[in-house]
Amino acid sequence: MKVLIVLDDVNKVGQLEGLIGGLEQYGSGSRIVATTRDKGVLEKFGVEKEKIYGVNGLKFREAFEHFCNFAFKESHCPEDLKWRSRSVVRYAKGNPLVLKVLGSSLKSKRHWGNVLYDLNRTCESDIHDIYDILKISFNELTPKVKSIFLNIACFFEKEDKDFVVRILDDSKSHGLDVLIDKSLITISDNCLRMHDLLQEMGREIVRQESEKEPGKRSRLWDPKEIRRVLKHNKKAFKYLSMLNFEGCKSLRSFPSNLHFVCPVTINFSSCVNLKEFPQISGKITQLYLGQSAIEEVPSSIECLTDLEELDLTDCKRLKRISTRFCKLKSLVDLHLDDCLNLERFPEILEEMEHLKSIGLERTAITELPSSFENLLGLKSLSVRGCSKLDKLPDNIGYLKSLAYIFTEGSAISQLPSSVADSNVLRALFFSRCKNLVSLPPLLSSGSSSLDSLDISDCAVTEIPQDIACLSSLKLLNLSGNSFESLPASIKQLSQLSSLNLNNCKMLQSLSALPSCLGFLNLSGCNMLQSLPELPLRLRFLRARNCKLLQSLPEIRSPLEELDASVLEKLSKYSHNPTGGNTLEISLRFTNCLKLNEKANNRILADSRLRIQHMTIALLRRIDETAKNKKGLELKTCIIALPGSEIPDWFGNQSSGHLISIQLPSHSFGRNLIGFAFCAVVDFKQDLDCSDTIGDGRQFNSLKSPSRSMFVGYGFRLETKTLSEAKHVNRYNHCEDFQYPIDSDHVILGFCLCMNVGFPDGNNHTTVSFEFSPAVGDAAYGHGVKRCGVCPVYANPNETKANTSTLNFATEVWKLDDLASASGTSDEEELEPSTKRICRADQINTP
Repeated sequence: MKVLIVLDDVNKVGQLEGLIGGLEQYGSGSRIVATTRDKGVLEKFGVEKEKIYGVNGLKFREAFEHFCNFAFKESHCPEDLKWRSRSVVRYAKGNPLVLKVLGSSLKSKRHWGNVLYDLNRTCESDIHDIYDILKISFNELTPKVKSIFLNIACFFEKEDKDFVVRILDDSKSHGLDVLIDKSLITISDNCLRMHDLLQEMGREIVRQESEKEPGKRSRLWDPKEIRRVLKHNKKAFKYLSMLNFEGCKSLRSFPSNLHFVCPVTINFSSCVNLKEFPQISGKITQLYLGQSAIEEVPSSIECLTDLEELDLTDCKRLKRISTRFCKLKSLVDLHLDDCLNLERFPEILEEMEHLKSIGLERTAITELPSSFENLLGLKSLSVRGCSKLDKLPDNIGYLKSLAYIFTEGSAISQLPSSVADSNVLRALFFSRCKNLVSLPPLLSSGSSSLDSLDISDCAVTEIPQDIACLSSLKLLNLSGNSFESLPASIKQLSQLSSLNLNNCKMLQSLSALPSCLGFLNLSGCNMLQSLPELPLRLRFLRARNCKLLQSLPEIRSPLEELDASVLEKLSKYSHNPTGGNTLEISLRFTNCLKLNEKANNRILADSRLRIQHMTIALLRRIDETAKNKKGLELKTCIIALPGSEIPDWFGNQSSGHLISIQLPSHSFGRNLIGFAFCAVVDFKQDLDCSDTIGDGRQFNSLKSPSRSMFVGYGFRLETKTLSEAKHVNRYNHCEDFQYPIDSDHVILGFCLCMNVGFPDGNNHTTVSFEFSPAVGDAAYGHGVKRCGVCPVYANPNETKANTSTLNFATEVWKLDDLASASGTSDEEELEPSTKRICRADQINTP
């Protein structure tokens, strides 16, 4: 039975379970609509993310009319009140409830002169009923999340999300996620956003803590109130949990001898005229002084024994830090980045167990003291851009917690020998260290814990054989160096998943690659002529502008078996029928023109086998990633290389960027899994034309090296039965080509299309593909010379149980041919002649 169920204001999963029960009991076409203030309720019930919709506010015109209906009892307002009414509507931000309450409260007012002032001041009784409704969600929060909400309302609206997470220590409790789910905040451009009324409600809650004595409140944000408390009631600061002076340019000094009894965060960021370090004491946990005029961190800092984070970022006048800094036994994070005049780091005279992170990026530091060995808990050290620092302390490798060292752009040329003895070091970053001419030999002696190594854009001329000793290495970036080859031992890096050789202009040959490699970047390797056998797990290969590359490795045969159970499991997953495919496997050979000259025919001849390999790898990967998900994320795979011909096995080809074919009857009962496709893109045709594009600019102005052409494709499946017609549309990212592009290119690929919900039977099913190159907002269909499509089926293997064969239907009905089929109608089954019946060239996976 087909039903429509509407549930309003759901706030518990049990309500959905009790009122709806199992979804399988409802007939096809049923619809269930549930509204809630907590997205988590829907997610816990199993509603897919793409089926959860946020309710947008009213558009301005609708909101204005809605307001006027309550304020003036008609859909428009008097001319003399129009601009004030518009200001009120903007304040409401499309919230119907706010518009109703404000309109109703203002209709009886004779004077609107102070209406905007009133809206941004303390709540009037007229709008308290709004707060009563808004507080429903607030009252449901835990104390921890309530505190986060109030801090955002008082201090952090429009602030950077990452900055707020750090201040509020919310990395583990996920309080922001709870507030987002309950629609109490939103994230835009990584900044926190809160409706004005929600912000005012939060501030009113804090005001109610002590209406007459601001000093007894937990938070102060109004500069006038802060000044009054500082002047008349310093003892009141024992109640504060946060004090925010950010951006107060007029603040030149802070009252001395203030003692904070309760844990408090104090923010002096961007107080550009604050020159002296505040003489404060007590339970200060976070102290932010970034972009202030502080010149020295004095010895008095030793009294801040509860301080967990000290931020002095971009204090360009800072020259000295007292050695009493070591008394900060609770300190976890120290930020000194961009302190351009800081030349010395203080001696660490006592052990500091809790300090985990030190940032010294782009400082004038010339050396780090040997007393660094007292930083027992140090986990991360960053000296990026320290152009005067040429070495690290000799004993730094003995630190038992040090896992990450960032030295990019520094003058460092080698690592201390102690690093070789570290069994906790996980990542080393040497990018742009121009003094580094060889891989530090000590690494080769076996830093078994290292999983990331970046020595890109250095001056390395040789990679040693014993790099294989880095047995845990997963990410290796060697781009921009001058070595001619990689050692054969690199194949022994059994954990390596990413290898970046971009712009290694002297690289002439590659030895066998690790079997687990998933990402390989060879772009700009101008001397490289051939490739070794590609690992089966390889998902992304970038080989742009490999000018001498002449051949691709032979495809290994026979193929590995595809377990039939993979297809059986994938067929049970649901997906969003209007969604697109995600690029999952991609091999790009853009501007590798030698391939076009000598190897093109062989590559095209092997293309079906290559696409088959990629399709099987794609299906396996989807099966792996879908095990813990309820929805199936559709995937696609791509090969792009120079050329101007479509392989012969595409029996269905068409000139231009459009092609339509008719699928045989019962295609969906024959395990149709997707479509192989091909397009020849003509770049020079568009680059040489002087046509204008959508915004009036000439196409020629867009062909700079910084621009790229986006090639996408869309397809439409449409089936007709006696009773109804159904269709599925998708538009997918295919490939990005960065200019300049020196020839036509062929794009080959496979897109998955399973479980689309079409009935099996004698139905007319049409497939239409459209390829659309675009630069910026301008689409150029005429940039495609030819295109082709080929349905792909997966059927049981007749020679080996529990495995599948992939069948490429190389010839099916072209839609243009249907006009010649006589004696048929939309209600009849089209029976193609024996010459046009689907000829499935079968490739087995033994």
